[in-house]
This record gives sequence, structure tokens and C-alpha cells, in this order.
Amino acid sequence: MTTEELSARYDMGEKYLSSDDEKEQRHGVEIIGELAIEGYMPAQTELGYLYRNGWYVPKNSQKALNWFQKASEQGDIEAIVGAGLVYSDMEDDEKAFILIKEAAEKGSATGQRLLGELYEDGIGVTADSYEAVIWYRKAVQQGDVAAKYFLGSIYLHDNNIEEGLRLTEEAAEAGNKNAQDDMGDYYHYGTYSDKNLDKALYFYDKAASQGVANSQTEIGIMLQNGEGIEKDEAAAINCFKDAVEQGNTIAKVYLGLAYICGQGTDVDEDKGWNLLTQAADEGNVVAMVSCGRQAYDLADSGQYDEAETRNYLEMAGSYFSEAAKQEDAEAQWRLGWMYIGGEYFNQDEQVGIELFRKAVNQDFSPAMVALGICYEEGIGVSKDKSTAISYYKKAAMQNDEDAIDALKRLNAI
Repeated sequence: MTTEELSARYDMGEKYLSSDDEKEQRHGVEIIGELAIEGYMPAQTELGYLYRNGWYVPKNSQKALNWFQKASEQGDIEAIVGAGLVYSDMEDDEKAFILIKEAAEKGSATGQRLLGELYEDGIGVTADSYEAVIWYRKAVQQGDVAAKYFLGSIYLHDNNIEEGLRLTEEAAEAGNKNAQDDMGDYYHYGTYSDKNLDKALYFYDKAASQGVANSQTEIGIMLQNGEGIEKDEAAAINCFKDAVEQGNTIAKVYLGLAYICGQGTDVDEDKGWNLLTQAADEGNVVAMVSCGRQAYDLADSGQYDEAETRNYLEMAGSYFSEAAKQEDAEAQWRLGWMYIGGEYFNQDEQVGIELFRKAVNQDFSPAMVALGICYEEGIGVSKDKSTAISYYKKAAMQNDEDAIDALKRLNAI
């Protein structure tokens, strides 16, 4: 075949591979395989990637390496990258680094970006952020969108906010789903710029359409709260469900609470608790605190008998204890009150005071109020009105309404 005929045949094979029909996909593999055997370099590289990723053929690292080797002998730089990736899959980091560095030095934008990642993460080489930036920049100059995202992330981490945001937003606009998700968060929470809910939704929507679970969850939260968008609790449920299907822990928390409270869906406590406990058992502190809070509220509701109430208190104490070990301020504060009140735990005012202090050290205003109450009433400490007022004032500086009410009551403001 002439070069033009080989190229046309290859394009036909690629077209069949992109079909949704399995029969046509198999035909595409046959065409690519035949061309690879005939020595057509692009087909050899493509076949290497098919075997490396297990696309349309059984995954086989050795076959992938063989085809990458054949293509690289013909001068295909991307085949060298592919071989490096296979060695990375095999956890042979040194060989992976050598090959990816070779491809990067020969001008592969993908190789340059991957080399930047290896330097940044210290895989196969000593971590070196300076070298990472050098190689990311080279890849960016060749239009590699993912490299632009990684470089932007480094700049943001190094407090080069303007350049970091510019690169990240450019990567997002170019379709990088991770950049889209990050930009959504930045605009939603005002991380590196002023909050802009319209822009947050714009980027979240782009990332969610590419299946990014965090963006699906964040859109659900905004829909549930009517934040920057018309409130729609039923639509929020669908967003949470999409994210839960991908295992997103935060989505499990929100969907679980929605089932328990009947928020946007029918009440289903079994489903709700199953989701909440899954998220908590996965080690998510937010989920632990949510589980503990929900269990405590059920215990405090007065709708259960003594045994069931104690069971919910035990559950709350267990979740708060685990979250408190991970230095969650709300969990420390709530657990402190449980110890002071002797709820499930044996009453121990000193343990409660210690937990409040830990939460105060994290600038958690409810714990400041709690210590103010303890000093005002002499709970676990000697009564000391001036110290109580000082804690109330600290909390009031955060606009804590309980603290402000206490100061008014004590004629301290």
C-alpha cells in the first residue's frame, strides 16, 4: 500500500474503534492489528495503547511493550511515552522515568507534562518542584492543556495567585475537567478571588457534564440551598445520586440526610442511615460529625424509649469521639457537652473542659461560648466572671449570637 492508502486504512480502523457497536469495534482492532503487522508506525503505537489500557482487547503489558518498541524504533516519540507508562503501571518507576525523560527531551508534549508530574511527585527521581515547573512550561508552550492545569496549581500553591488562576481558568475553558472543578470551587468559596456564584455554576456544570463527582455534589448543594440558583431540592437529589454512584463521600452525607429528613424525596430512614454510615466508615470527618449530630438529635427528640435513646446516644458519642481524634472542632465541642452532661459517658467535667479548649484553639466560637458558660457557672472550673466575659467577647467577635446575648445579660456590652 502507498502511504496515502495506509493512512486511509488507519483512519477507517479508528472510525470503527469509535463506534458503539462491538462488532465494528472488533473490526477496527483487526484493521489496526493488520497495519501494525505490516509495519505502519501509527498503528503499532495505537495497538500498544490498546493493549496497555485493555481497550477492545485483553490488557497485556508485554504485548503493549512489544508494539511500543517497534514503533519507537521507527522514531515515534509517543511510543516511547507509551512504554514509559507501561513501566509505570508495572511500578518500575526508574524505567518509567528514563523513558518519559527521553520522550520529553525529544519534544513530546505529553512526555514533558508527565516528566513534570514525576518531578513534582518524586516518582523515579528525587522530588524537584523547580524541574517540574520547567517541564510543565515546555508542555504548555506546545499547547498541553493538562500541563497548564498542573502548572497553574503549582503557582497557586506558591501564592502566585494571578498567574495560577489565569492558567487554571484557561485549562478549564479548554475542557480540562479537573481545572473546571477547581475553578468552580474557587468561585464558589472565594478561595483565591471574590465569590462569584454564576461563574461557580458555569464551571461546575462543565465538570459535572464530564462526570466529576465533586462538581455534581456542589451543584446539588447549591440547588438544595437555593444558592446562586433557584432552590430545587428534587433536582439536588438527582445530583447527589449521580455523585454517589461514583462513590463520592460528601454526596452520601447529603443524600443520606435528605432521605432521613424527607428533603426533596420521600422519607427513608434505612437508606439515609446506610448512606451516612458508609460515608463515616470511609473515614470522612464531615460524615462522622453529620452522623453523630443526626443520632444525637434523634436521641434528644423524645420519640424513642429509653433503650433506643441510649442506643442513639452511644452512636453519637462514638462518631463524635472518632471525629474529635481527627481534631474536628465541632466534634470536640459536642463531645465535651456529652461528657459534662453525663450523656452516655460517665460524667467528667474535666474531660469536657479539655475538649472545649481544643476546639477553642481552632477558633471555634461555640466552644468559646461553652467555656464562657463553664466559667460563669463554675462547671469544671472555679467561677470567674471576668474570664467568662473574655471568652464571650472572643466568640462575639465572630458574631456568635449566643455570645452576644450572654454579654448583654452580663451588662458587658
